[in-house]
Amino acid sequence: LAQENTTTPTTGTKLGIENDITAEFKIGKNFIIETGYMFLSPSKSMNKIKGTTDAKLQHFGYVQLVFNTGIFAIK
Repeated sequence: LAQENTTTPTTGTKLGIENDITAEFKIGKNFIIETGYMFLSPSKSMNKIKGTTDAKLQHFGYVQLVFNTGIFAIK
């Protein structure tokens, strides 16, 4: 979407570098715990779009409990 945003500089349309780390742990027949950690290192283009000169490293993490009932399983 950076290419379509009018405030994005014409040179360097990359918004930054994002890295994701996820892991799944099966804790029962129908349960999985999924966890993840993400971080984004913004580029100069991201700073210009956000109207800042000093965007910091952005972090995000989550923990998710997944329950699979098997109702829609194909046998």
